Amino acid sequence: MAQAVGVNAYGHHSATPYLTLPAHPGGTHLLVTLVVLSADPEVNGGPTADGDPHARGSGTRVRVTAAGEVEISFPDGTRERVPR
Repeated sequence: MAQAVGVNAYGHHSATPYLTLPAHPGGTHLLVTLVVLSADPEVNGGPTADGDPHARGSGTRVRVTAAGEVEISFPDGTRERVPR
């Protein structure tokens, strides 16, 4: 665990996820994190999430394509691709 104050653009009360490995196993690894910022209780574990604070109802999804691109799908059907 690492701790720092005032080191990201999201303000004092925020957290930035990160991964560590004891050693690099070799090869290439693409790691993706999707952060949905919302004050909507439906997105943040509201009634449709049965009160589960870890459930997310935003409908936003992320995946890595076979070509190595990152594809983000939004609830309205819009898709964004980040090329490799």
